[in-house]
Amino acid sequence: MRRLPFRFLAASSAALIATAWALAATRPRYGGALRLELASRVESLDPSVPASSDAEAEDRRRLEEMLFDRLVRLDREGRPVPSLAVSWSHDTESKSWQFTLRPGVKLANGHSLLLNDVASSLIAANPVWHVATSGGKLTIETASPCAELPAELALARNSIVHRVEEGGIIGSGPFHLVEWQAGRHAVLAANDNYWGGRPYVDTVEITLGRSHQRQLIDLELGTADVIELGLDQLRRAEQENLRTLTSLPSELVAIQFAPGEPGPDGARQRRALALAVDRQTIHDVLLRKQGEAAGGKLLADDLQGAD
Repeated sequence: MRRLPFRFLAASSAALIATAWALAATRPRYGGALRLELASRVESLDPSVPASSDAEAEDRRRLEEMLFDRLVRLDREGRPVPSLAVSWSHDTESKSWQFTLRPGVKLANGHSLLLNDVASSLIAANPVWHVATSGGKLTIETASPCAELPAELALARNSIVHRVEEGGIIGSGPFHLVEWQAGRHAVLAANDNYWGGRPYVDTVEITLGRSHQRQLIDLELGTADVIELGLDQLRRAEQENLRTLTSLPSELVAIQFAPGEPGPDGARQRRALALAVDRQTIHDVLLRKQGEAAGGKLLADDLQGAD
């Protein structure tokens, strides 16, 4: 296999991987293997298995996005857009939703993805939902109004997984798993039958449990193509003219007060606390001018009622 004619350094490896297969329909097939390194030791690729840490959960989400589809995905503005589902509608209370699935989708083993496969996967992930199929459509009913159901279906736990008799799992994503050593190594091969277009790399070889420092050394030695970076390594990367990609925000850090606290003047104290946060200094010093300072402040009152 030919080596890809580029080398990227990514603060978030998912950004590059998503580009590799999302542009498959318009870019030529370069072939070859993409060598990716991640810091966490991912122990399972089954969306139903809880991750042992937030870091593992994030890296596993990146890998699962290459293997499994979801009914809905989120665009860069966080809006639900079609994936396996091409359209959807709901009743006036947003308690009953109906989805029309994309026709002709195939699993990684070449078999057709059936409506019952989708229903079974969603039932396993959400036992409190009533999921049924009728007339070639999928219906999801919830006990209470759920206006954000499409966005919820874009979560990793709602990946559509087909379970085979041998205990394995397969999906309909742009790649399929051909080699797996839990916590150490994985090899993903391009899915020739992917409904979104074949990825233009043949394989993705993933090394797990590699420290950020070792990843940077591997990149310099030419044994890795895509790595993760710690914030303390960004300056060095810039000095060496390495290209960096940054993922979309995926974490919210907030101060939440218990009900009734901090007292009668709570609203005023919360606002004062929000005004005391120097976002520009956080951006310039802690984040080394990576990203962009938010245009507004999220007060504790804004979080009331949120899960």
